[in-house]
Amino acid sequence: MNLGLSRHLISQAILWSFIVLLINWLVRDSPGQSYEVTYSMSVFIANMLNGSSSWPFLHTETFFGNPRCFITLFGCTWLLIPFLWKYIPEDCKKLLLLIPIYMIPALLYANLMETRVYHELNVVITLAFTSGLIQFNAHRNAVSLNQSC
Repeated sequence: MNLGLSRHLISQAILWSFIVLLINWLVRDSPGQSYEVTYSMSVFIANMLNGSSSWPFLHTETFFGNPRCFITLFGCTWLLIPFLWKYIPEDCKKLLLLIPIYMIPALLYANLMETRVYHELNVVITLAFTSGLIQFNAHRNAVSLNQSC
């Protein structure tokens, strides 16, 4: 990682931490909670495997009421990224480093079972999937062309 990027990441982390501390200080005397209580991701995954409802008022007999619909985030393309990994260009792989950087604050302050938490990752996931798929198809076409000669 180059020095400019490291400085930028450290600056962003410091700025984010300062803003969170400032907000906490500004609302310290307010009644109620400052942040919503997040649901346990491990409980959510267990409910997904069992097909149980994870939130009140969800009907597991409908697709969107079932926690298994969570797997369809990004049109299920995120599931294929490991299979396309060797075809994804290096620059796109570097962009995937944004996911853990994004997820660290999300783990602290977001309800991870809400799909809206992941919308900012749409561009990164789509770029990695699409570029990997294009390279995979190019590789497959080159192999079939070599076999036919």
